Amino acid sequence: LDQNIFETIEEAQHQATEWLWTYNNDRPNMGIGGITPAMKLKMAA
Repeated sequence: LDQNIFETIEEAQHQATEWLWTYNNDRPNMGIGGITPAMKLKMAA
């Protein structure tokens, strides 16, 4: 996010929301065995 220059607050919020979704759903996390946080949550349910 710090590599972007945003024209509006809405643009910054949209980019932050996309980043957070990727962080929580697509990005493997080595601290939980190399799976995504979303997969870990499904396994716990």
